[in-house]
Amino acid sequence: MGDKKQMKKKILFLVQLPEPTHGSSLVNLSIKQSKKIKKKFKTIFINISTTKITKEIGIFKFKKLFIFICIIFRLFKKLIFFKPDKIYITQSIVGLGFIKDSILVIISKLFGFKLIFHLHRKGANKVIKKSIFYNLYYKFIFKNVEVIHLSNILFNDIKLVNDNRTQNYVVHNGIYNQSLKNLKKDKICTFIYVSNLFKFKGIDLLLKSVLLLNKQKYSKKFKVKIIGDCTDDFKKKDLNNFLNKNKIFKNVYFLGAKYDRAKFSELSSSHVMVFPTKDDCFPLCILEAMSCGLPVISTYQGAIPEIIKNNHNGILIKKLKPSLIANAMKIFIKKHKILKRYSKNNIKDFNQKYTMSLFENNLINVLKKSLMNN
Repeated sequence: MGDKKQMKKKILFLVQLPEPTHGSSLVNLSIKQSKKIKKKFKTIFINISTTKITKEIGIFKFKKLFIFICIIFRLFKKLIFFKPDKIYITQSIVGLGFIKDSILVIISKLFGFKLIFHLHRKGANKVIKKSIFYNLYYKFIFKNVEVIHLSNILFNDIKLVNDNRTQNYVVHNGIYNQSLKNLKKDKICTFIYVSNLFKFKGIDLLLKSVLLLNKQKYSKKFKVKIIGDCTDDFKKKDLNNFLNKNKIFKNVYFLGAKYDRAKFSELSSSHVMVFPTKDDCFPLCILEAMSCGLPVISTYQGAIPEIIKNNHNGILIKKLKPSLIANAMKIFIKKHKILKRYSKNNIKDFNQKYTMSLFENNLINVLKKSLMNN
């Protein structure tokens, strides 16, 4: 047994872990907790997140600088004493996060270690085109680095800086099926939104859509549950302003952040997910909805058109207009047969493509191939 353990390849995981809780941090946590991955590789994890509160995401704070210096010291220690065969990093792709993570990449390269990026966001293409400096710096960071992305579609975002001499891989996100079977649903059509309350996630569009439907006298035919924390982008005063506008109808419920069984209880007792995001890659909330058999109303962002297809398991909105979102919601309010058909299709699609077991197996295969390329 001792000899077998010594034969395991060593991987150092530089990843963002909760808190705060968001899509990529949850994926990283599932990797850390994966028994399958621990069985195949000798692993050590360093949490490279300098943000502990959702409201502080993307905002500079001096305390973050101190946390980052501590992360650098931990990295030096692991590079010297652990000596990994590969460094896996969930590299942020834009903003201060990219700069922060790129420093860890430079240190790792200076020590001569091989890296593989796992990307969870997009937006690099716009930044790269802003200046020659950005273009050259991104190329330097991506040089001699293999890349895992969530979908082939998303590689277009880094095509100008991706090193063509290295290998690219695709690993779709996957989640555990925590849906609660035979949970009683409300008699009226119940829509649910699950995400931290950022405007780029479409919370403002959804609320405007609700007001439109209420004005069209649909208020007694549907309700909306909203799960997620307020943010610096969408504060409690914004929430209260909406509630004041909608006080006559009272068919929208802000339930705050919910996790695990509490969240899946709300999903399983709902009928349809509405997620009119303006910027996303491969949202876990959509996979969670699918696992509970919820049709999904969303947008043509990132890999969402790969997950949700019109007239099969949901409706995608081409233009981000409240009227179009409201029209999509009306379809499910009026046509229960469509709702049931899409629901069955989503359960089937989830089980065939997006389970945690499939995610673990795909990631293990990619890491094995990557280690062979050392």
